[in-house]
Amino acid sequence: MIFNPTRDEKIYSNEVTIIVNSCDAYSDVVEIFLLALREYWPDNPFKVIINKESNEILNYSNKEKLSKTWGERLLDLLQKVNTPFTILVFDDFILEGIVDTNKIYSIINLLKDDIKSSVFYLNPICVKDHIDDITEDYRLLKDNIDYRLNSTPSVWKTNELIRYTDKIDNPWSWEVFGSYRTYNKNRNFYSSSSQAKKYFNYNDDKGGAIYRGKWVKEVIESKVLKYNLKIDLEERGILNLDEQFKRSFQWKVQFILLGFNSIGFKMIIYLYRSLKHKFIK
Repeated sequence: MIFNPTRDEKIYSNEVTIIVNSCDAYSDVVEIFLLALREYWPDNPFKVIINKESNEILNYSNKEKLSKTWGERLLDLLQKVNTPFTILVFDDFILEGIVDTNKIYSIINLLKDDIKSSVFYLNPICVKDHIDDITEDYRLLKDNIDYRLNSTPSVWKTNELIRYTDKIDNPWSWEVFGSYRTYNKNRNFYSSSSQAKKYFNYNDDKGGAIYRGKWVKEVIESKVLKYNLKIDLEERGILNLDEQFKRSFQWKVQFILLGFNSIGFKMIIYLYRSLKHKFIK
């Protein structure tokens, strides 16, 4: 599908908020994210808000800063900001290419025109379930697929983002179990149609600048030099590509219990797919 050239109207700044998912402990990551955002999206017309515990909009007490889940915090922020559209991005998705504001306008106008739409992912997702098509601007995602709810940079109808976010969510459960909340709802989920068409260009081959709390050297080192930052990478630690990062048994059990609390008996589908992926090639 191709963007409608007659629907390229400017979007007003009070219609959209950019929310950057982060936390107080990731201020070093946010610094780099914002520098890259200014460089590669210099004409960004929308307000940028950092989703962190100490955000003044949230006005959390010290107790709330420690007790609020990621899902609660995101929901609280969305309701307080209260714009019809939200551009959602995580702090370690550091831009490496120019964002075309007119393309963002086209995407939002598409969501406006389609009353059944929920989200437009700015980069292609669920690539194993779809054909890469460079001739098109975007595609309609299939229903009932894994990671249909996705952390890749996206433009959401805010009420739809609220609909699919649960208070008990963390970023991992939101993607994995949250996807099941989207199934069979007769809602349209869109994404870029091709790996060659990324509307928010970051190093997704490495998964971003952070992995399990450590810097990904191949992503971050050049940026620290480029922006002349005084960041000691050793303080957070640098990812060792030879290191094994297996989740503990306790983590896996807690994650599955979280899934049952999140989506109930749909967990049977999740467990079946997980076992099928593990044992059937």
